[in-house]
Order: sequence, then structure tokens, then C-alpha cells
Amino acid sequence: MKTVRYSRYGQPEDVLEVLDLPPETPKDGEALIDVEAVSVWPHDLYSMQGMKGFEEVLPYIPGNKCVGVVREVGASVSNIRPGDRVNVGYFAPGTWRQQVCVGAENLFPVRHGVDAAQYSLIANMLTSYYALEDIVALKPGDWVMQNGANSSCGQFIIQLAKQRGLRTVNVVRRDEVKPYLLGIGGDVVVVDGPDLVRDVAAATGNARIVLAIDLVAGLATERLAGCLAQGGTVACYGLMSNESAQIAVRDLLFRDIRLVGYYMGKSRRERSRAEFTRAHDEVANLVADGVLFAQIAANYDLDHVRDAVMHQAREAAARPGKIILRPNAMAGTSAHP
Repeated sequence: MKTVRYSRYGQPEDVLEVLDLPPETPKDGEALIDVEAVSVWPHDLYSMQGMKGFEEVLPYIPGNKCVGVVREVGASVSNIRPGDRVNVGYFAPGTWRQQVCVGAENLFPVRHGVDAAQYSLIANMLTSYYALEDIVALKPGDWVMQNGANSSCGQFIIQLAKQRGLRTVNVVRRDEVKPYLLGIGGDVVVVDGPDLVRDVAAATGNARIVLAIDLVAGLATERLAGCLAQGGTVACYGLMSNESAQIAVRDLLFRDIRLVGYYMGKSRRERSRAEFTRAHDEVANLVADGVLFAQIAANYDLDHVRDAVMHQAREAAARPGKIILRPNAMAGTSAHP
């Protein structure tokens, strides 16, 4: 069973190794999954680099999500059976390998006949789904703002907001991504910069914006806050800038702007399995129906995992879309732009 692992911290392409380990057998309550697709996430790279807050117990097999097909089930498993296609929820033990044993309670059925790469992004989709539900109470016609709008989460926010009758202001770093984001339903797309407050007001007709979703942090947080209406909320869920979120004291004191953190894991923990399953199934059906989708930059087999992490590390302009690992693809069949 091919498995990717690292035993020290450093540049991802330097520390990753591909091993051939013995296959696993599912224990009571577990299922053995043939892994079809795994998305490479920024936090995977942070962990390999040993970034503070992302350290793991070494040696470590990356990945805690995937989509795959059930090969075998252990005793007492009744919710799934061999041949079922499943999305593996959070906290599966190391999914950068050809097979993985997972507790059956972390498995959610999905349809066959849909691109596994899209299903492998359901965690991102649920982040966007709950961001529009849990941070502030939104109603059709409300304006929501976000930076990092060309990220996969950003694109899902656009798609989900459109479905819910919300309007979006989407902040990006490059003019050339504007047509794509407008094409998938973005109402306004503006380039970030020191004049963001003025540009957003002009583009929206001074619309009342109640929520800003912040992927970047640093001074970008302050620029978002300046665009919000009195009493608005900035929710930070990422750190693309590698800097702490900053906000002007005048916005806190005189305009009652709130700065909060947002983490989808909390949204999941606060819901019963039945509630979470309903949300998962809704999102999975939107994927199957083509309503939710992301750009895929490239697919890689495990023999080319070092190329995959280097591709993930490129600037967004050189990597338009997600990087996907296909652990059971035959060597040489992956796309390597």
C-alpha cells in the first residue's frame, strides 16, 4: 500500500517520502476505503514546515479527508457496505495513501458517477455553507463581502450566496480573475488596495454590507472592516498573509464593528450528526447537480507527490485551482502542468 509520510519538518518537497506499507484490516466499527481523491490543503504544507500551531506527532501521514470506495467493513458496521462511495469527514487518520481505515461514523455516502476531485472538496464547501449560516443572521438581498474570493472557499461562497439570494462583494488581488468570478455569480468584484472602501462604495451604490469574510488577515482585515455598515461583522477564517488580523480601534469603538474568528469544526461540533448529515447531503447533491464546483489545477499520483506540493505552493496566478492527489491512479496517468 503506497503511503506518503514525513518524519521531520522542512520544505514539503524535501521531507516527504513514499513508502510501501502493509495493508490495513478494518477493526470493529471501521471500514477500509480505497482512496480515490484527496485535496492538498494549505494547512498540509504548514504542518510539513512545522509552522507553530500546525505541528504533528512525527512520523506523520498527511491528510484527514478524502473521497473513496468502501472495500471492506468491520464488525458492527451497518450504515455502509462494500462498494459504497463515501466522503470521509474530518479527523480520518492520514489519507495520503491508497487505503485507509476509518470509523464508520465519519463516513457519508455520495453518488457514483461524479468527479471525485469535486467531492474531495466538500469540507471547503461546508466551510462556506456554515459561514453564511452561523456568523450573522442573513436574509435574501443582504450584502456579504469577502477577500480571497478566488480561492475555492471564496468561489463556493459566491455560488451558495447566489443560491440563497444574497449579494456578494468579492475582493481579489488581480484584475484577470474578475470575469470568472462574475461568470459564476459574483455581483461585484474589486481589486484590493488602499482605496478599497471608496471602490466598494462606488461599485455597490453605498450598499449596507453586514458581513465580511476574511481569508487574508493582516491589514486586509482593516480594509474589510472599513467597508462595513454600522454594527457589521468581520469573520476571519484564514491567514494567507501569515499576519495577525488587524482592525482600527475607531471601527471597534465608534462603528461597533465586531471581529470574530470562524472555524467550521466548531460549527460541526455544535450540531448533531443528523443535522450535520443533512447539510453534508445538501452540499453533496449540489455538487452532483453541478451547482457547486471548483477549478481543478492538476491531478497527481502518489509517485509525483513532491511535484504536487510544489505546485500547491505556487502563487495563485500560477495555480488556478485546486491540487488533487489520486492515490490509486496508475503511475504516469496524472496531469502535471
